[in-house]
Amino acid sequence: MSTISSQEIISIIKSEIEQFDSHAGQEQETGSVIWVGDGIAIVYGIEHAMYGEIVVFESGVRGMVQDIRKDETGVILLERTQK
Repeated sequence: MSTISSQEIISIIKSEIEQFDSHAGQEQETGSVIWVGDGIAIVYGIEHAMYGEIVVFESGVRGMVQDIRKDETGVILLERTQK
């Protein structure tokens, strides 16, 4: 019977952590920004967004869902957008 040293176990765990895909298993929805102004974006097509949820736009800008309506979602931008 062979034994595994603690260093080998640490190496295996580190390798698994580095290869872990943090987005695996998460559902993603893609919407379309229909209006932006005064630090707010109105987005169409993210029907499953929840109040307070953080969304990430294609540009990398993050926002927080604050207004959910039948056909659109209001998102407060948490970062400055480039003009």
